[in-house]
Amino acid sequence: MRLNFLTYFFRFLQKNILRILKSTFIARFVLGAWLGFAPNPNTNIIQFRKVNFYVLFSALLLVNLFSCRENAAAPSAVKEPASQQILSKSDTQEEVDVDSTSAGFFDTYENTNRNIWQKPEMIIDLIGNLGGRIEDKTIADIGAGKGIFSLPLTFEAKKVIAIEIAPNLIKYLRERKALEIPEDYQDKLEIRFAEPMDAKLKDGEADVVLIVNTFPYLADKVAYMKKLSKGLSPNGKVIIIGFKKKRIPTGPPAEIKVPLYQVEDYLEQAGYSNIQSNDTALDYQYIVIADKE
Repeated sequence: MRLNFLTYFFRFLQKNILRILKSTFIARFVLGAWLGFAPNPNTNIIQFRKVNFYVLFSALLLVNLFSCRENAAAPSAVKEPASQQILSKSDTQEEVDVDSTSAGFFDTYENTNRNIWQKPEMIIDLIGNLGGRIEDKTIADIGAGKGIFSLPLTFEAKKVIAIEIAPNLIKYLRERKALEIPEDYQDKLEIRFAEPMDAKLKDGEADVVLIVNTFPYLADKVAYMKKLSKGLSPNGKVIIIGFKKKRIPTGPPAEIKVPLYQVEDYLEQAGYSNIQSNDTALDYQYIVIADKE
C-alpha cells in the first residue's frame, strides 16, 4: 500500500523528532558551511534558514522515498497448508529439556537440518502408499521425539499415537499439540507414555508402526518387535528408518548404528514377513518395511 508524502513525512518525524531537535544546531552549521551560507554577522539569517529548510526537506523526501521502495519490494507472506507449517516448525533450534534417556540421542542430529535430509514429506507419502487410504489408518509413531512426524501426520491419518518414554518429551509434545493442532484435529492425536520395552499398544490398535531413529536404542530388539506385532492390525506394517553404518555428517556414533542387514535379521527372527529395504531414497538413512505376518 502506497502512502502519500505527508504520511511518510509525519511518520518519519514521529520516529526521529528527538534526533532532529538535538541535531538541528549542528546541522545548520554543517549545511550552511557546505552551501556557503554559514551564519555570520554578514549573512542574511532569513536566507540561511530558507536554505536549511529546503535542504532538510529534500533529505527527508529522499529518505521516505527509499523507505517506500523497500516496503513495496518486501514479499507478502504466503500461508502454507497446516501440515507444511508443522513440518517447518519441527526443525527449529528450540531447546527441549530432556532427561538422560534421550539427551545424547538429540545431541547427535536434531539440529542439523533434519527436515531436509530426512525428507518427512516423502515418508508420509510412503505411508499413504502402503495399501489403503492414509485417512483410514491409525499410525503409531514410536520414539516420537519432537513430533516431526506425529504432528503433520495428524492432518493426514485417521489417528496418530505419538509414543515416548521420556517424561519431558511427553510434556513438550502436549504443549506443541495444544499450540499447533487446530481444535478440529485435537482428538486425532494421542500422546502416550510408554516403557522402554513396551510401546503400550492395545492388540490390533495400529495399522502402521513408524520407528524413526529409535531402533538402535531398543535393549532387546527381537523381544520388543515380537511384543510390538500384537499391537498391529492383521494387515499391519512396520516401518523402520535408521542411519546407514558408514561415514555420514550426521547421526549417532558408528557403534550405536544398526546395519541394514541386521535390522532385516531382527525382523525375521521376530516373525515379520515380506521384508523390503531401500537404502537409496534417503541420503543418510535406510528404510525397512515389513508385514506383521
